[in-house]
Amino acid sequence: MCLVEGMLGASAATAASVQAVAGLAISAGSLVHSISTANYQAAVARRRADIQHQNQQLQQNYENQNTVNQHIAAIRAQQAADLAGQKDALNANEAANNAYVAEQIKKNDARTAAAFKMQDIYAKQIGAKGSIFATGSVGKSIGLLAMDAERKGGFAATKELASKDSLFQQSDINMYNIETQRQSKVNIALASIPAPVQAAVLPPAITGDYPIELKDPTLAYANL
Repeated sequence: MCLVEGMLGASAATAASVQAVAGLAISAGSLVHSISTANYQAAVARRRADIQHQNQQLQQNYENQNTVNQHIAAIRAQQAADLAGQKDALNANEAANNAYVAEQIKKNDARTAAAFKMQDIYAKQIGAKGSIFATGSVGKSIGLLAMDAERKGGFAATKELASKDSLFQQSDINMYNIETQRQSKVNIALASIPAPVQAAVLPPAITGDYPIELKDPTLAYANL
């Protein structure tokens, strides 16, 4: 009876030891599995963070490219408007200058024509008086005839000078209007030129452990 009990006790102790070892093995396996799972989850988290960082870089680069492209388009539009405005102002100046020169030529021609006309009037006046005196007549009638010839010459000269002065006055008015129109056109042309485009503002570069080699969008400015 004692022997049996002893054997039973020994068997129970052995079973308990086996269970204890098995429990330790299971605990160790669970610990290894937990560590492995944690490492995997950490690796997945890092990978996700890396992908997110790279996506952020790609997104920022895309947005920067759009910003630069829009900025370049605005610069080119401003340059085209500036060129067109300057050209309009230049055309206005050239047109006014041509019109001004034409008026000056018109006045010079009128001055020259008036001078020749005056010479012709004086020549006719002298010729008429000479013809009167050549008759050899004397008396009051000769003086009256000579005075009449002189009066007619003076009237013709006055009429010619008045015609020239009238043309000069109209030409001066025309030149004043030419200058007024020139200034108006130049002012309109220059007012149509937009202000220079402000520099584009890009956000700071996204930094991190895994930068992507992307083309710098600002290199496009070299094509301006």
